[in-house]
Amino acid sequence: APLQAALREQPKSMQVRTLLGMAYYGTAEYAEAIPYLRAAAEKSPDNQELHAVLAQSCLYAKQYQCTLDEYKQILTLNPNSAQAHMLAGEAWDGMYEPERATAEFEAAEKVDPNEPNVHFGLGYLYWKQHRYADAEREFELELRNEPDYAQALGYLGDTEMRLEKPAAAQA
Repeated sequence: APLQAALREQPKSMQVRTLLGMAYYGTAEYAEAIPYLRAAAEKSPDNQELHAVLAQSCLYAKQYQCTLDEYKQILTLNPNSAQAHMLAGEAWDGMYEPERATAEFEAAEKVDPNEPNVHFGLGYLYWKQHRYADAEREFELELRNEPDYAQALGYLGDTEMRLEKPAAAQA
């Protein structure tokens, strides 16, 4: 409410608009954040972090084309952005384009194999496509980066069962 009041008093203030967008983002009101973050990103086209927050807001609000537009912008700023490839992969997955989603996560993995969640995301996509041997490898790689990752452990166990490795699944 204070930021909305400040915006009414200073309707042209990009600082207030950016803060309001970040406040909506921080409270998981992603659709509400988008117009404010978009305006801020347009005024700061070289701000990769701002474009990433906008892309995440678009993704979480299921505005996938917006996510892909921001992905392109981030790649113009940083062609080696694993995060951008992962965001695009999640958008393609949300649009039921598994091949494109997988290609983006594979690109992210090549750019930075130590990026948090890159192996889990790729493993999950392989798992959804019933490519269990590939999924197994990716979940194991994710667990090397983060040994206590509960979701990766759970999906690895399920994958092991599907690969008829019950002892490994039980472990």
